[in-house]
Amino acid sequence: RPLDGNGFRGALLLTRGRYIVTGPLRIASDGITLRGEGQHADGTILFSTARRSYTVIQVRGPGGMELAEGTRTEVTDPYVPVGSTAFHVASAAPFRPGDQVRLTRPGTPEWLAVLGMDRLRETYRNDRLRDWTPEDYTFRYHRTVVAVDGNRIAIDAPIVQALDRRYGGGFIEKVIDDGRIQQCGVEHLRVVSDFDRSQRSGRSFPPESAVLDFTDNDHAGGAVRMQHVKNSWIRNVTAMNVSHSCVSVSDSLWVTVQDAAMIDPVGPTVGGRKYSFVNGGELCLFQRLYSRNARHDFTTRARQGGPSVFLHCFADEAISVSESHHRWGHGALFDSTVLRGPRRQGFLAVNRGPSGTGHGWAGALMVFWNCSGGWVVVMKPPTSQNFAIGWSGPYEGPDPESARGIADWVSRMSRTRQEYEGVPLFGDGHVESPTQPVEPASLYLQQLRDRLGEAAVRNIAEEWQLRPVDPAFMPEIGKEPVFDPTEGAGE
Repeated sequence: RPLDGNGFRGALLLTRGRYIVTGPLRIASDGITLRGEGQHADGTILFSTARRSYTVIQVRGPGGMELAEGTRTEVTDPYVPVGSTAFHVASAAPFRPGDQVRLTRPGTPEWLAVLGMDRLRETYRNDRLRDWTPEDYTFRYHRTVVAVDGNRIAIDAPIVQALDRRYGGGFIEKVIDDGRIQQCGVEHLRVVSDFDRSQRSGRSFPPESAVLDFTDNDHAGGAVRMQHVKNSWIRNVTAMNVSHSCVSVSDSLWVTVQDAAMIDPVGPTVGGRKYSFVNGGELCLFQRLYSRNARHDFTTRARQGGPSVFLHCFADEAISVSESHHRWGHGALFDSTVLRGPRRQGFLAVNRGPSGTGHGWAGALMVFWNCSGGWVVVMKPPTSQNFAIGWSGPYEGPDPESARGIADWVSRMSRTRQEYEGVPLFGDGHVESPTQPVEPASLYLQQLRDRLGEAAVRNIAEEWQLRPVDPAFMPEIGKEPVFDPTEGAGE
């Protein structure tokens, strides 16, 4: 079908039932929706039987950004702070309101030296680590011009990395084509992966985590991935028994992921597995999500800039932390997000130092607002900051052993001393109200209200989101039966 006046072609409707899938379903053009008739057990089920790792639904544009020749112009302000939506340039002549632009903040040796990330091998005496290099830490942000006044340009969304002339400043260019498809959606369906039940760890787990005994890795890894996509969405999607993620977003813009669930992933509980919701996009909203028995429930990718938000997300039986996982992911808000389970896991924005091959500073300009878990630890990176504000409560205190353990680990990785002092929010970053919630209950919803009014909030939020978060709240998408190792997958 041709695109209509709103940029849509139509929807491919998979009616209620069970569909055997042996390879990826791909969307590669604008305006296409893949729609089922429900994410519940009697809705639309895509049942993957392939004996290999792949993502079942792949929404992907061609990529490859085309820039207008002769439009590059330097930012002339000596310093443009985080949160700015305007700056001066050498020449604004090529730009008009409505233009798409790429704002570049170059990586420089001077900046990496201040961070100490250019000498990881030396600092930790470990040759397997990779020192950070300037070319890998050049950050590019997509913005829209909203006003031009002389050589002053105003953009639609704030910057999340300061532009400092001492560390290379910044420049903008006009975008002709960003290589992203748009107006695409995946909604109202369930993805279930079959797996080899004979591959088991042999360890003992409690009934609510019995799925952790199964270690097969040769089956569907992800439910949905969006790459090179904009103005698109994923909603009402449940993933069961996949090994990696329910939703993964990369190199994308203005994507909403909501009312989705990652239930009981299957595979080895190791690095690179069981990341329920992964954001590698800008200006993305992840809200009302649920995760169970995963490692990293809500994360941002390395080097990814925002702003983006995880709002009112819940995880049970969390195995590890939610965070910007490594290498200067920056500009994300975790708002009223809750991690539960006996492991008492929490949220991090710290220097992970030699983790992996040199994760280093794993979060800058990260804000944890009225969250709840075992703890929240924030450190202050050079040239930036991280924030832990408000505890959704009621405050009962983290498990002391868990909190002391994470404080010791962070201290060891960062070669600093981070002290646990009996409250769940700690670290040398900005910590405020460590045992009580703050107002407004949701920072994101209040900012949306301030920008666009109460109607905009009502358009996207359910009634319960307008009140302070209840750490014991269970969304409907999380009310799945406990995994039974004696039953067949997807039955």
